[in-house]
Amino acid sequence: MRRSNLVASIIVSGALLWGAEAKGEATLAGTVKNAAGQPLPGLALMEIGELHGNVWGPGTLVDERGEFKIEVPKGGQYGLHVYSGGYLYHPEAVLLEEGKTVRVTVTLIPEGTRANDPIIKRLGFFPWEGNQGKTTYVKLDVADPNDDLGPQVLAFNARTGRGYALDPPRQVRNLKEDFPQGVYQLPVDTSKAPIEPKDWYFVIADHQCNTTDILSYPHQPQPPRVVRVIMGARPVSADTGRDLFQLYCTRCHYSDRTDTKTGPGLRGLFGRETLPSSNTPVSEDNVKHQIFTGSRPEVKGDRMPPFGHLPPGDIQSLLLFLRTL
Repeated sequence: MRRSNLVASIIVSGALLWGAEAKGEATLAGTVKNAAGQPLPGLALMEIGELHGNVWGPGTLVDERGEFKIEVPKGGQYGLHVYSGGYLYHPEAVLLEEGKTVRVTVTLIPEGTRANDPIIKRLGFFPWEGNQGKTTYVKLDVADPNDDLGPQVLAFNARTGRGYALDPPRQVRNLKEDFPQGVYQLPVDTSKAPIEPKDWYFVIADHQCNTTDILSYPHQPQPPRVVRVIMGARPVSADTGRDLFQLYCTRCHYSDRTDTKTGPGLRGLFGRETLPSSNTPVSEDNVKHQIFTGSRPEVKGDRMPPFGHLPPGDIQSLLLFLRTL
């Protein structure tokens, strides 16, 4: 297939996928906040179908009140992804019904360090002269200090309300593999109107949920800053640990079963011989080490981010709660 025909088929097939006949609209509305209850602005994007399927559809900016609303042409299974600068991104499976509004509250967790974040080195918009400018390529030069990029090198067009995953420098067959560093690109149909850079927003998340700041016009990356969320003093107890587990861990781990969610289920953790992902002996020191450092680099796909920035009392409370499972 000629390159021009291939690009055209990519653009058209994406339009057909989203423009399929719909029986009734469904709506997802939500509030985004941090653990202190402060509203967070940002970006909310939806995957069509299963979570982490990398088929992107509608999205919206989250306003300064932390509010967002996304309408989809039909009910069904979707994956919600929420991003805000300085916070680990939040993935969540949602089931929407036609003619109804589902409301969610998303609590984001601050990154303990920004040293693990992916990096947008450069960004540009390049008309393809080969077809008289009818296609413009959006290109991002992407790096990652831990070399654990995932498929979420994302663009959002605020005018159309659509999200896109950019194509990697080389083909990656398994979404759980580490994606390459380099130049990612997205072909945009500009046959009817030129591209408007002010409409475009960009964000990248790696396999450990480390996330860039949301890059908006004029698309000049700035040094990231660490967000500090001030919380009141908490007693060291299993009850406090239950609350902390709900805040930090339930997006990836079940507490009442051994089934895999994103990470392994943790029921009966301290009754096992080895930890489920590292295969090290179960002990308080090894569990604490896992919380502090996150998953090992050799773990494929989504990995646990490090939580070494948590206060010692919170770590102890988590350990007390994990012993009750």
